[in-house]
Amino acid sequence: MRDGGGSFQIENPDDATPIKEMFSFKDRLLLITEKCTYEVQVADQIDPERKNPDLPHNFQRKLFDYGIQSEALQRILLQARMLLKQEHLTIDVNLAQRLALDALQEFAAMDQAAKIFKNAEAREIEAYNRTQQQPRSLTLPSVGGVDTHCKTFSQKAHYFGRAMLAIAKLFMPRAPNWDEISDTIHQRFGPSDPFSTLIEEVVPNLKLVLNLRDALEHQNKTVTVRDFTVDTDGTIAPPTLELNFRKSVLPRTSVSSLMEELLTALPIFFEMMTVHLSSKFTQPVAGLPIFVDLLPEELQQTRHVRFGYWAKMPNGQVMPFG
Repeated sequence: MRDGGGSFQIENPDDATPIKEMFSFKDRLLLITEKCTYEVQVADQIDPERKNPDLPHNFQRKLFDYGIQSEALQRILLQARMLLKQEHLTIDVNLAQRLALDALQEFAAMDQAAKIFKNAEAREIEAYNRTQQQPRSLTLPSVGGVDTHCKTFSQKAHYFGRAMLAIAKLFMPRAPNWDEISDTIHQRFGPSDPFSTLIEEVVPNLKLVLNLRDALEHQNKTVTVRDFTVDTDGTIAPPTLELNFRKSVLPRTSVSSLMEELLTALPIFFEMMTVHLSSKFTQPVAGLPIFVDLLPEELQQTRHVRFGYWAKMPNGQVMPFG
């Protein structure tokens, strides 16, 4: 049976949309529809010695509730697929691809944690608005366990940043942490280089995530988490947190707002780090200089990524490459 052909369909009653992308990523076959991302493994990957002839021909599972138009999927997984290629880079591309997939898994967990918190917050606000308050007594809404919600979210955000760091270390193995990577980039490419400008924005944010995670896990007094509170002017403030730890300073901020800001920023950081690392460390092909830049709009739409490789031709013209 394993030597023969076969067919299957995606068994997800919530997703009847067509497959838009299908490709191998490291040792996995990934299928992306308009709604979700799936992984398929064949029996020989599970049982390479063929000891069990009764195994099904293939196994499938849903990885993410992210379809082809998902910005996170495009900026993390699809952009990594486009740029982290063995023919252009001398790093361990298989490991880099696995780390990109790990990053998207952590991002999905962040996203889920944020949705759970924001739904709980919204329910409390709705219930409060329906409550008939007493003349001289006020019942405040309460999410409960706000610090636990923050801890879960910050842990996943930290793991996302750790996957980014591991990819960067493949390109700069002598730099063990973000500070060393930042110094290496500034020294090698100069303080005015766009890569140096990017790293100056990325590193403080990822260190903020790390420090927030550490402070929450160790119940450090440098972090303050509040549920709904009433201000002196009588207005009700939503759940907030603030941090002053290891040079990371976060003024009192809405928990929901912070989650949303990180969910927006981290995929962009991952995309641009991948772009700059790939462009700075790519190898010439047949003597042609290779670099990474924005693709023409029509290629962005068909490939579902913004950046790709370009080659500079002997006559000085440039063209998309690969």
